[in-house]
Amino acid sequence: MAFYTSRLIIREIKYDDARAYYEYASDEDVAKMAGFKPVKDYDLACRLVVGMTYAGDTYAIILKSNNKFIGTCNIYKKSIRRLKNVYTLGISLAKEYWGYGLGSEAIKALLKICFKSKKAELVEMTSLVNNLRSRNMITNLGFNLDGIIKKYDKNYEDIIYDIALYSLDKEKYKEME
Repeated sequence: MAFYTSRLIIREIKYDDARAYYEYASDEDVAKMAGFKPVKDYDLACRLVVGMTYAGDTYAIILKSNNKFIGTCNIYKKSIRRLKNVYTLGISLAKEYWGYGLGSEAIKALLKICFKSKKAELVEMTSLVNNLRSRNMITNLGFNLDGIIKKYDKNYEDIIYDIALYSLDKEKYKEME
């Protein structure tokens, strides 16, 4: 199953994406801003991609113009909320594609999937508090800041970090259409 935007193809990740996944996920800046440990080993990247294919909640972001894998996005059926139809979105892009609106374009497609196909009541996104680019993108997409969760977790360097939690409910989404 694939979804198309004006510049992107968003499709299920597959094993053949392992090399491209490794290339962008090994970048320390990408990993730092997305909140994951840089993937420094190609075999690990292969194992991670296999896990993503089985989990079924990770999508490859492909640039239409050159059919290049430029990142991943996710629709998770998990939340801190107790409502049933709440989804959490995630995204990370290769650094050379930051600042061109591609992340927003991908998230808009995921929002459509969540609210139209999955009948979401609410969609969440989180961002590291210090990732201002991500936080601006999320608010520009119409999400509301629910708050800052202090001491959310420890990263791979054992540093405790805070996250910003955002939400967009179905009523506001309908208004924005």
